[in-house]
Amino acid sequence: MARIWVTGEGGYLANGYALWCQKHKKHEVVNSYLDSYYDYFRTTTPNVKRREVSIYDPTLKKLIESSGAEFILHAQSVDDIEFCEKYPEYAVEANIESTVKIAKIAKELSIPLIYLSDRSHFEPSDQKISDPRNQDLKNIYDLCRKSAEDAIEVVMRDNYIFIYPCSIFGEGDIKSPISRLVNSSIESNGEVIEIPLDPSEPNQFMYADDFFSALDVIVESYDADQGFPEFWCNIAPNESKNMVEVVEIIEEEGLPLYEYEFKPQKDVYSNRLLSNKKIKDLGWQPRHTVKTGIQTMVKRLNKNG
Repeated sequence: MARIWVTGEGGYLANGYALWCQKHKKHEVVNSYLDSYYDYFRTTTPNVKRREVSIYDPTLKKLIESSGAEFILHAQSVDDIEFCEKYPEYAVEANIESTVKIAKIAKELSIPLIYLSDRSHFEPSDQKISDPRNQDLKNIYDLCRKSAEDAIEVVMRDNYIFIYPCSIFGEGDIKSPISRLVNSSIESNGEVIEIPLDPSEPNQFMYADDFFSALDVIVESYDADQGFPEFWCNIAPNESKNMVEVVEIIEEEGLPLYEYEFKPQKDVYSNRLLSNKKIKDLGWQPRHTVKTGIQTMVKRLNKNG
């Protein structure tokens, strides 16, 4: 069992991974404590216990060192593409400068760094993308993420890995299109749900538990002498679905879909057809399809609702 320091604790992936580790009695996330998956995402629940540490804390290096962390999972980012276009200075601060700070700390403390890049907003393609780093950058968010990767390479030289995830969904996620559709059907507030994806184009969607188990495989693959087996890795499922198929699956579950509207934005959102070969070569196998993921999400939401 490894001790992991996670940044971006207020976000879905960082908190979700902390809770996954807690649930499966895997690695110890040393800078967070949450009571349960459900309680966290219902933030009004009074028994949620959280201890966040700001990435801008001047004592951050000492805090990480004293925690005994053996890995740093850097998940902090501002990933709202339109926000980054409107406020590029903040995008640079949050996505580049904070990453440089974390990379320097990781280097000085000789702690391996796992960076969740998510720089995968590319031109539509029906081909599996084996190396996202070679794709054209389309917006300020992508430029910031690429700059952050370059900074990590310069500062760290080795002892790091970049992770490129597909679109993650789960009952606690309020951003992904699948989660928004399912949640709106269970807890409708009467608003029209806008889905910023072209309904006709295939996208890879991964249920959160599969993503977290893949992160676990990457942590386990680390060798103290050799480092990570790769400098980058896609975490992608076996299948692709377009939103029309996703809607059909949700309807099969008997959920009443309230008003929603597709808002294709091809200049921002596009296919995420990523290859999963590298992560599978490390021994990872997906447990969920899009359909079983939706079924599990609906079951948990109904149970806790």
